[in-house]
Amino acid sequence: MEEFNMDYDLDMVKFWETNEKCMNLAGDIPRVPVSIYLNGDWICEFLKLDQVLYYSDYHYQQENRLRCSQITEKELGYRIMPGIDFSVIMDASVYGGEIIYQPNAPPTLQPVVNDPEEIDVLVKRMEKVDLLEHGLIPKYLEWREKIKKDYGIELTYGDEIKGCATMLGQICGITNFLTWIVTHPEKIRKLIACWLETSK
Repeated sequence: MEEFNMDYDLDMVKFWETNEKCMNLAGDIPRVPVSIYLNGDWICEFLKLDQVLYYSDYHYQQENRLRCSQITEKELGYRIMPGIDFSVIMDASVYGGEIIYQPNAPPTLQPVVNDPEEIDVLVKRMEKVDLLEHGLIPKYLEWREKIKKDYGIELTYGDEIKGCATMLGQICGITNFLTWIVTHPEKIRKLIACWLETSK
């Protein structure tokens, strides 16, 4: 029986350079682009990190992002840049849910609405909130300045904003949110309108 040689001589650096050119789908591209995002959840699992420290300590997070990048650059030609990673809770944190850190899991939020009758109170409160002073936003702004000072990288925010269902699931708890869509649709509509206004 004939044996097949499955060894590939693939230049991963060139692969990612070409991949960047392929991201403009309106242009003439040489191949289909690949999208990969190795976030904190993956980094923590791969390096077996303490997730409380990773998501709450600036220096620990950046050191381990760069340490992981050394491995991914060698193995995949893929670079993990310094950045700010609070997992999926940053956007919903402005609504006031307590952040729960655990050593072996990404952070979660304690739901801020536990009864549909609390929705009106939350909506009213959010009308007066300065979003730059709530939840993880002040920490994000602080870390953004550190990234600029330490690495010369200007970070913006907005490419990872969570969608409506994700946000409302975090604000109410997913079971409550899905139940209240059916049992309290008007309250959920008010909360969606609040989310839309807050997300502008």
